[in-house]
Amino acid sequence: MSSPIIVNRFKNSPYDIKHGTFGYIDILGLRIHTVEQPWVYDPIKWPAGKPNESCIPAGTYRLVDRYSNRKKKNMCYLVNENLGIYNSDGPKPTDRGACMFHKAGDASWVEGCVGLGVSIINNGGVPKLNKIDLAEQFLYEYIRGFGITTCEIRYV
Repeated sequence: MSSPIIVNRFKNSPYDIKHGTFGYIDILGLRIHTVEQPWVYDPIKWPAGKPNESCIPAGTYRLVDRYSNRKKKNMCYLVNENLGIYNSDGPKPTDRGACMFHKAGDASWVEGCVGLGVSIINNGGVPKLNKIDLAEQFLYEYIRGFGITTCEIRYV
């Protein structure tokens, strides 16, 4: 069995939370930086975080590789039905679906997904990810090449 992808989110981010939730994935000596929307939670209305406006809950996810009509290629979706994160729309309006890894310059590029970049640069006081195509390509080649089927998201 292969080791999971581990997304380490900063509990105390060096960046202002209004710019997103930042973290990293270490793979074979390369650090891929991640950006997500800030955590927006309500136990009644959005137990899995507010759809399209929040990062997904910390936890362990299955990775499901399937075609994305929006991206026009296969993408890796994060799925954990027990946390309310589904491969597509869930059975309840509060559920979330189609949360995936993809390239992103900043948190505005992601709607509940995990954005990827090789490094973080300061763009006028705003943190931005760069080399985003390379980060997405590397992560996907690693996942597919090594048969990675799970992902753990945790706070550090």
